[in-house]
Amino acid sequence: MPATRNATSTTAQTTGRQARPIVSIGPARARQTRSSISLGTPLARDSAPRVLLPVTLEGSADYLCAQRRALLRSPLGVYVSHIDAHRARMAVWFDLARADVSFAIHTLLTTVPDATLGCLRPRLS
Repeated sequence: MPATRNATSTTAQTTGRQARPIVSIGPARARQTRSSISLGTPLARDSAPRVLLPVTLEGSADYLCAQRRALLRSPLGVYVSHIDAHRARMAVWFDLARADVSFAIHTLLTTVPDATLGCLRPRLS
């Protein structure tokens, strides 16, 4: 007897798993409403896009040097994309995956509490 994939399948009943309905593809799927499509299987996701987080620090040259050393020696050092230092201001750009943003912000607040965080910007490849 060929195995079928429907709600009355004996293989689904013997294994204790629920059988998933067959979802149509092509023009028939386009006619279905969003609520009628089964969401039982996870959708394939692209790799997480990366974002740039600018952080600005202000102070004397000695202070900025100490803060730069603290940032580069912290776990955030691997995310530093580039550093721009001009007079009494230093801008540090972090290249982050979206999943790492909350970790980076938490670590920034504990490592350099005087830092001014900028807006997240999508990284252009």
